[in-house]
Amino acid sequence: MTQNFSEQISEVRVTLNRLNQVKKSKCKTCSFFKDALLKWSELNFRKDFIDYVSEVREISETLPQILLHQDVLVQSLLRRFCIQSKNSFEALFDLLEAIISTLLEPLLSTASLTLPSTNKFI
Repeated sequence: MTQNFSEQISEVRVTLNRLNQVKKSKCKTCSFFKDALLKWSELNFRKDFIDYVSEVREISETLPQILLHQDVLVQSLLRRFCIQSKNSFEALFDLLEAIISTLLEPLLSTASLTLPSTNKFI
């Protein structure tokens, strides 16, 4: 029996964490994204998710690689959000949160270095 769209959506279970709850001490590889990718590679064996991991594993080994290939990583991740991937949504949202945290870290450290020097001019 086929389900209508609202019934399919009602079956999707996603838990979103707040970005500010991610602690730096949790970072084992100095990349939230790499940590999340390793975690979900062990937990999620869905074909769509395994395809994503295969696509991005080589370009996400280090933080410099993640920064260099951030567009590819994010675009590929966003392409995975479709109803056929509903069983991978938790992993995909966790990876999305992790890549945002990974990309924010260098930006925030740069901002903290430049903001005090900017205040001299105000």
